[in-house]
Amino acid sequence: IPCNYKDNPFLNKEYVEYLESLEGDLAKMWRDGDWDVFEGQAFPLWRHDRHVVNPFELPVHWVRKTGTDWGYAKPFCTLWGAIDPDTSRVYVYREVYQDRLSDQTQARTIGKYSAGENIIRHFADPSMWTKSEKQQGFITSTADEYKGEGVLLTPAQNDRLAGKRKVDRLLSDMPDGKPGLQVFSTCVNLIRTLPALPYDKTRVEDVDTDAEDHAYDALRYLLSDIRDPAKQIKKDDKKHPLKAARYL
Repeated sequence: IPCNYKDNPFLNKEYVEYLESLEGDLAKMWRDGDWDVFEGQAFPLWRHDRHVVNPFELPVHWVRKTGTDWGYAKPFCTLWGAIDPDTSRVYVYREVYQDRLSDQTQARTIGKYSAGENIIRHFADPSMWTKSEKQQGFITSTADEYKGEGVLLTPAQNDRLAGKRKVDRLLSDMPDGKPGLQVFSTCVNLIRTLPALPYDKTRVEDVDTDAEDHAYDALRYLLSDIRDPAKQIKKDDKKHPLKAARYL
């Protein structure tokens, strides 16, 4: 049940004045009751009430893609995303998040959940193209194993800082006043881990890779071919905010 200091009739005047004088993250937590924020948070724009939406039936014509972060001992994660062509808003509508799955099982899982959908790209961690020798003596890669199961992968854009900036931009509001990223409430691991990610202590513009960043990496990969909106604006579109906001 959400509440804040204004709901407590027993606070004395001095404490109320103290709370109202606070600034920054401490004010958001203590005064406003917003516990999605913390010092050093990599994505302070995240707000559960603004970025998480209830699932709905997506129009068939919306462009759909996936992003996959490989893992075995640690979870592998695949996210499915759809883009609203009228606003260029990105909807993350499905996730798979599980460890101890073989490459073949991962690919079959992606194929199973993608059945009947027109997925135009399966973006994936570029390390999945690294060749390794199997027991039978064949040289193969995770991408080869996926291909053998009918899932054709595309190497994702893996510039970490560029990926961080893309996520930041999508968490911001678009011209219609709503964020550029919306996440279905069923994508529980992305919702759980994205706002909890801290900055790296040494590479201060990047996310701490020792944190639970599997869903975040899958999101970065999913957004591989998203470009800066400012570079996409045509002369005739400058007077039309929604057209000017398109970046896919």
